[in-house]
Amino acid sequence: DTIFSPFSDISQLFFLTGKTGWIINFKGRIARTADGGSTWEILPNLSQNGWQVNITAIFFSDEKNGWIATTAQIMHTNDGGISWIPQYSLQANNAYCFFFFNESIGWTVGGDGLILKTTNGGEEWLKQIKITSNALSQVFFVNENIGWIVGSNSTLLRTTNGGITSVDVKVEQPIPSDVSLSQNYPNPFNPETIISYKV
Repeated sequence: DTIFSPFSDISQLFFLTGKTGWIINFKGRIARTADGGSTWEILPNLSQNGWQVNITAIFFSDEKNGWIATTAQIMHTNDGGISWIPQYSLQANNAYCFFFFNESIGWTVGGDGLILKTTNGGEEWLKQIKITSNALSQVFFVNENIGWIVGSNSTLLRTTNGGITSVDVKVEQPIPSDVSLSQNYPNPFNPETIISYKV
């Protein structure tokens, strides 16, 4: 069926159920439906001081709590999209997609290899280790740890630990005064071996 659109240039949509959903466009317009798209309620425009706010991503975890990304920040709503509260500044890195596993744990990806993760519903977004400079366009997780990200130039990323925010470096031995290379083991090996070294 073709249904009526409340505004032009729809860029993304998100449906929570077969009846409840939202649509956005790049001009700061948001609308929601409670009847599968037969009718739409146009929500307040996000334009600020006469300037259009470009919305690039949308996700809702329930009928009240949702997130959008603009070219400047991530915003959260707890009233179904009537009002929006800024949560995080992306510093001109567009977020193109959100995915929340539950109301607390979520990820967003975007331009220049941007990957952010939240564990508190978006109150704090942690930058993940940058793996690529390619634009990342979609993210999907099957549980808190296993997920995939795709992007430009055939980028396909996978995590099995929910994403790494930092690498702990532990120095368990004193810094060596000379360079040494130890014997590999096992030797002979097939298909891998371990070589210890100190620098």
